[in-house]
Amino acid sequence: EGIPYFTRHEDVSLNYSQLKQVVADNEWKTKLEACNCVYVITDKSNGKQYVGVTYKGSKAGAKGGILSRWTEYANSGHGEDVSLKKLGEGDSNYAEENFQWPILETLPLSVIPAIAINIETKWKEKLMTKVFGYNNN
Repeated sequence: EGIPYFTRHEDVSLNYSQLKQVVADNEWKTKLEACNCVYVITDKSNGKQYVGVTYKGSKAGAKGGILSRWTEYANSGHGEDVSLKKLGEGDSNYAEENFQWPILETLPLSVIPAIAINIETKWKEKLMTKVFGYNNN
């Protein structure tokens, strides 16, 4: 499966194979470094979702927009998220077989962390990912 053509951030929805390819592709890297985002990881086996956000100073490094965080997912499949990591125990191909990475909303590179987290929380509430998904907080 090849790399999809980039049209705009809100059209991005990648499977694990594509995710691994785009974080290494120069054109895609430029696009993913250009902004932060709220994203959702959908588990195609059961419909459960995990909502995450990227912002300056977040877990994946002080800069790099979406690229930094998604590179972590590309490297491990779970990005060290406790709930997602647990799914892969005993099945190293879980992310490859089941996860999809869409972007829900873009945020500026300079977004204030508290604002980014607030927007992420609203998406968690809208998609009910704490009740029916993989978000623990």
